[in-house]
Amino acid sequence: MNDAEEIRKHLGIHIEGIQVILTVKDMNTSRAFYKDILGFEEATWGTDDFTSMNRENAGIYLCRKPRVIPVPGYGLALMETSTNCTTHSKRKV
Repeated sequence: MNDAEEIRKHLGIHIEGIQVILTVKDMNTSRAFYKDILGFEEATWGTDDFTSMNRENAGIYLCRKPRVIPVPGYGLALMETSTNCTTHSKRKV
């Protein structure tokens, strides 16, 4: 076990799953693919700019107009969509 694994074990960090945000050009085509082909269900709050698609224990967000704000020392650290939904990534570059 390496140092990072020891720290995660000591802190009790366990990841059940991760939901990603995918940038799409055409929301209607993307919705149709995930619903009709892959069997996902869309969240009732979804808009033409941002929505959530879910199936069983899996989920993704579809975003048509992302705005990525770089944070020094990190990768794509902040993504703000036109619906003011914000997510943070703490992956050190």
